[in-house]
Amino acid sequence: MSTIPRANFEDPLLAERSRRRMELFRTRMLTPWVVALLLIGAIAGGVALHPAVAPVVVVLAMAITWYFADSKARAEWWVLLVHHLGMELDVCTIDGLTPLLRSGDEREVLRAASDGRRRLLVFRSTDVSRDSKGNESKTHHDYTCVQLKDAAPAIRFLSAHEHRVGWAKWLGDDLRGRTIGGVDEFKVESVDLHEKFELRSSTVDGERARMIFSPSFILWFTRQGVAFEYEGGDLLVIVDRVLEHAEEYKVLLARADEIHTAIARVGPTS
Repeated sequence: MSTIPRANFEDPLLAERSRRRMELFRTRMLTPWVVALLLIGAIAGGVALHPAVAPVVVVLAMAITWYFADSKARAEWWVLLVHHLGMELDVCTIDGLTPLLRSGDEREVLRAASDGRRRLLVFRSTDVSRDSKGNESKTHHDYTCVQLKDAAPAIRFLSAHEHRVGWAKWLGDDLRGRTIGGVDEFKVESVDLHEKFELRSSTVDGERARMIFSPSFILWFTRQGVAFEYEGGDLLVIVDRVLEHAEEYKVLLARADEIHTAIARVGPTS
């Protein structure tokens, strides 16, 4: 479940990405060496193996060409998007240790951007499992995140994670990764908020957590809140999918600012 609504109108950047992907695909498919390779592969495959092999070779070559065209178009789109948001490309490294950022068996930042104050991440957490024969399988969990840092933490730990819905309710909330010790659930005076989110804070900071969740912030967060984790001065605001539309990124950045303002308002811990 994601609390960032999906944009339902045309995005010029996405339209350009689609146009560019098709342009790259056509260009690559029409290069002499690709055409020659297709002809040789199709003829050789059909003659040496079976006539049905020829179209398979062609389809496989087209699929590979499409993959590379799509990858390049997406990389170019990300650059355009970052500049559209008033940000700059950033190094794809993990900087910070909230529960999500230490979750899974493997972790990777797929894309990153920064404006000097906020860091925008496309983050992947991967679970690795092996069957009885030792065959490895991987399950990827992709997120779009905004990260902000405080020099002096306002609270040791604070998080809000969405409750799962439908058949997934038995899995609990959407928290991935280990929390630090001494963390408990805490309550505020809002049934509506608790129906949507599970709130946790460091046990010794329960009163500070309630100061952050002031009546006005409770009202706003119930309507527009996004999952987040705050630990050691690191705020990570989380959407459990990779956003596509520029407007979705703008909404996420604005909501991350609201959450950070509410936390910073209580001041650093003594």
